[in-house]
Amino acid sequence: MRPVREEIKELREQRRKAAKALRAKQEAEGLKAPLKLAIPNRKSEYRNVEEESRYSGTRRLPLNR
Repeated sequence: MRPVREEIKELREQRRKAAKALRAKQEAEGLKAPLKLAIPNRKSEYRNVEEESRYSGTRRLPLNR
């Protein structure tokens, strides 16, 4: 049976507290959390669809300059 709303909120709060305690413990030990890289919300670096399909399997991307 699925947990009801109150149980879900309680579980969520427990997870938050556990994560906060873990971060505090790691910080006390001198460990730093890895930075989370944000995915930029911008236009594609490709000029057109043909260029995208041509370079899609490679790591080198042509830049729009």
